[in-house]
Formats: sequence, C-alpha cells, structure tokens
Amino acid sequence: MTFHLNPYDFFEEIRYITEIIIGEYLLFIPSPIQKRSKFLLRICISTPILILSSFFYFLIFKSIADYVGPDGSLGYLRFVFSGWYSFLIILSCLNICFLFDTTGGIIISRCLIAWCFQHLEYAIVNEAMGLGFWKNGRINYLWAYILISIVTCALVFFLMYKIFHKFMKVTDIDKKSKGFTWFYVLFFLILLCITFYCQKIFNAFIKTDIYNAYFAVFVDSLTCVIVLVSQFMIYSLNLSNIQKKEAQLLLAEREKQYEQNREAITIINKKSHDLKHQILALKGMSSDKQDEALKDVYSSISIYDSSFHTGNDVLDTIFTQKKLVAEKKHISITSIIDGTALNFIDKLDLYVLFGNALDNAIEACEKLENREERIISVNIKNVKGFASIQVENNFDGVINAVGDSLSTSKNDKVYHGYGYQSILDIVHKYKGQVVY
Repeated sequence: MTFHLNPYDFFEEIRYITEIIIGEYLLFIPSPIQKRSKFLLRICISTPILILSSFFYFLIFKSIADYVGPDGSLGYLRFVFSGWYSFLIILSCLNICFLFDTTGGIIISRCLIAWCFQHLEYAIVNEAMGLGFWKNGRINYLWAYILISIVTCALVFFLMYKIFHKFMKVTDIDKKSKGFTWFYVLFFLILLCITFYCQKIFNAFIKTDIYNAYFAVFVDSLTCVIVLVSQFMIYSLNLSNIQKKEAQLLLAEREKQYEQNREAITIINKKSHDLKHQILALKGMSSDKQDEALKDVYSSISIYDSSFHTGNDVLDTIFTQKKLVAEKKHISITSIIDGTALNFIDKLDLYVLFGNALDNAIEACEKLENREERIISVNIKNVKGFASIQVENNFDGVINAVGDSLSTSKNDKVYHGYGYQSILDIVHKYKGQVVY
C-alpha cells in the first residue's frame, strides 16, 4: 500500500514537537533554575535540530508502507507511531537537560505539564475538529486550520502560563520532585498508554460511531486535566510549605533582632552608668590623674565610634550593630568593604545574608578561649563584574557538615539551622555560589 503525504501531514508533525517545546520553554526559561553556560548558543542550536527531527517521521512512514494490511489498517504498527511520538517527548526532555542544570525529576514533572496542555489542544483541534466534524476542511482549507491551530495553541499556553507561572518563579517549588524521577517516568508512561489507547478507540469509531469516538476524546482530555489538577495541588502544597518556612525564618530573625537590640541597650546603659561615676570622680582628682582617667573614659566610649561608611546604608547599619555585639564578646572585626558592589541586592536579602553570616562568625569566635584568636575578617569587592564576599573567622576546628551542607551545632535542630540555609537561598537567588 502507498501513502500519499500532503501539506497537512507536514504541518501536524512540525506542530507537535513545536508546541511541546514552546510549553517547556514557558515553564523553564522564566524560572530561577540555573541555565547552563552559553545558554543562548545552546538553545539556538538545539531547538532547530529538535524541530527538524520530526521529519524522520516521514522516513518511518515510507519504510513501513509495504507492511500495512490490504484493508489499510495499521495493526500492530500503531505501536511504532506511538513509540515515535514518545521518542519525541524523550528528545524534548533531553533538550531541557542540555539547556538547564537541574534534576530528572524536575525536568519530567514540568515537561509533563507542558505535554498535557499540548495534548489538550491537540485533542480539541486535531481530533474533535480536524478528524471529526471538519474533516474535509482541514485539507481543503489548510490555511484556516493552521490559523485555528495557532490561535488555540496561544490560548492554551497562555492559560498554562497564567496558572503555573506563580509557582515557577519560586526557587524551591520543585524541591520534592528531585527524588521522584522514576515515579514521574512511570507516571508519564501510564499517561501515554491511556492517551494512545483513547486515540486508538477514536480512530476505530470516528467513521462508524461518532458518540464513542468523541467519548474517547473526552476521556483523553479528562485524563490530562486530572494530571494538571494534581500537579497544581502539589505545587500549591509546596508553595504553602515554603511560605510557612519563610514565616518561621522571619519570626526567628525578628526574635534575634529583638535580643540583639536589648543586648545593645544593656551595653549602653552599663556604659552610661560607669561614665557618670567616672565623671564624678574626675572632680576630685589632680590634673595628672585627670589625664589618665580621661584616657580610660575615651577608651570606654570608643566602642560607640564604630560607625561604618561602606557606600551602602544597609551594610553600614548591619556592621555597626554587629561590631557593637562583637566588642562586648572581645571579638575584633576587620573589614575592607565596597558596599556599592552589592547595590543590586534587595535590602531585606542583604540584611538576612550578612546578619546570619556575621552571627555565625561571632558565635564561632565566642567559643575560642584565647581572646586574641577571636578575629573576624570581611572583604567585599567587585571582581570583573562579579560581587565577591569573603567572611573569614577563627573557630574551634570542628565543622558540622552533612553531605555538601552545614548543620547547626545547637541542640534544637527544629528552630535553628535556618541561618546557613538562608544564606544559600539568597546566594542562589542571585545566581551565586557558596564555598566554605
């Protein structure tokens, strides 16, 4: 048997992979997921190759033409075509892996969303309309069919973007997907089997029983909707957990800020009390002793002359406050800071970043018995367009490492340990790296 290919067939093959690519790019490119080096070059090379790969379908079509039954039915060769479209999905996932530095679970979970939306649009335009009530129109008025396909594709993916965009912007929204790669693979395979079976029923009944044919389209579409609702609920739950964690972190930061302010007020009150007695004592002293006493007074108030002028108001406030706390604990802070190098960072992020970094350094130095070793060094500068931040401190030689991360040394693991994780989150938010 000979197959006659027409422009409609070419359009459908290009359309399938192109729509999947568009859906995947909408879910990955705006997200905080790390892009691989030379991303623009990679995407300019891989995207045309992926689209052109769809033309291999016609080579397969031609090669199996002689094996088609005399009645024109494909028989078991339908599995060949199902396998081909599954192969294109795998290629699209590999393309995402080529472009983005992330895990298999995240790639498959997001590609699953893109494919479900693409398949919904395909079921409506190709099956229900193109092969159903407007069967002749898709051939005789191909330009109109193409226009309808473009409009429905735009509407469907606009809907996808509006529904899932708020989740894609969150850094750790896919965190629980990282360890479920094989689960998503199995889930995807089951979904493909269901949709391909529905398509088989549709093709079998479209000429004889229109109601059963459209019922297959309904079941096919409903399966995709159920998957999308499930993904939406998973992302909603993950977002709720992230927001809860951020609220706990913010509460912990406020409590810590309250304690530090109370500690600073205590220091000031104590010094004020001491200064009153020193000033009263100066009245009855000889001039020689007054000079010596004035030196002591000057030494006592020098702690308040700890203001910083870094070029960044937030850094000035943080370092002035932390140095006051450090002085009380006999810890020396030395710094070379170009605050303008960090002007691109949000003020709240800056406060959390350096608040936690300096708190950790102060806590580590405080454990040292030798006061001369209690030193913290901070160096912030611009290096070839990159912001370089170095916070160094002496410590007791014990690092609480868990894998590639650090663990809190406090006994209460539930309400502590957010500090280092907060540092990591903020650095990753601005596409940076942490080395310790």
